[in-house]
Amino acid sequence: MELRDKPCYVTERGLYKGSYIRAGESERRLTPYEVDRIVENKGQPSWDREPVPEASLGDLDETSLSRYTEKQQAAREKTFADGMPTALRRLQVLREDKPTLASLLTMGDYPQQFYPRLTVTFALYPGTGKGDVTEGFRLLDSARITGPIPEMVEEGVRLVEKNMRTAGLIEGVFRKDVPDYPPVAIREALVNALMHRDYSPQPWALPSKLTCTWTDSRFLTLVGFSAE
Repeated sequence: MELRDKPCYVTERGLYKGSYIRAGESERRLTPYEVDRIVENKGQPSWDREPVPEASLGDLDETSLSRYTEKQQAAREKTFADGMPTALRRLQVLREDKPTLASLLTMGDYPQQFYPRLTVTFALYPGTGKGDVTEGFRLLDSARITGPIPEMVEEGVRLVEKNMRTAGLIEGVFRKDVPDYPPVAIREALVNALMHRDYSPQPWALPSKLTCTWTDSRFLTLVGFSAE
């Protein structure tokens, strides 16, 4: 079925009550959240461009904002021809004189002041998978990571590196440290998960989080959105 035709639903019941998905040998009705995501995926999501009503320009980190505008001005000087306020609107840093969700999450002093559940949760579990160990220590390390996205990435990488094994590879007369995962790969995975997580309003009302799960078997799992 073409994307433009999804979701297929029972006309008499309407879009939200008549949309189903096949699950094994049965059918399950889609939740309103799932229906909205299917409809939204027909175009380019723009939730990150929405203004944050309670925030102001002062809630953005001055140093981060300055670095960003300097880089943008060097690349496209015409954007700044009509002054900084206009440039900030053109660059989607501000909208309706308020920081956009994207600018707050990337350059904000503390985005969780406005969105306390847009965080990263790190968890290190014993065994080969989550829930394998039901007695004794069920969690070997954990952390709730907050701050703007760049800070959450740095802290997430640090926590994974702290809990990784590092082997010693002898090459001739030299020793080379070889971690379970290259730090650059961890960073890339975490950045991708944060970039592609769902920033639509529905998850804001749920206990939503990006979960970084690490087990004794050295498998690293990143989940962009989970509701418990």
